[in-house]
Amino acid sequence: MSNIAREIFLHYASSAVDRVILGMRKRYTPVKERGFILNGITYEIAPPEIKEDSFEIDLISDIPLSFFKRVKKEISKFNF
Repeated sequence: MSNIAREIFLHYASSAVDRVILGMRKRYTPVKERGFILNGITYEIAPPEIKEDSFEIDLISDIPLSFFKRVKKEISKFNF
């Protein structure tokens, strides 16, 4: 992809991602600039970028320790 094509693609793809983030922030509890809380887990979406020939979006989540404790408790009910 040429440099101008990459820049145009990144511009429009970033705009689409921003609209999705805005929608998520309206549906769920907004936090920080690009984040929201869903079911007690905080998600933040980094600005997209083009690396080599791929379009990448980093999704960062902050999962509370209490979530893992609940999962461990539920899993312990099963015999493996």
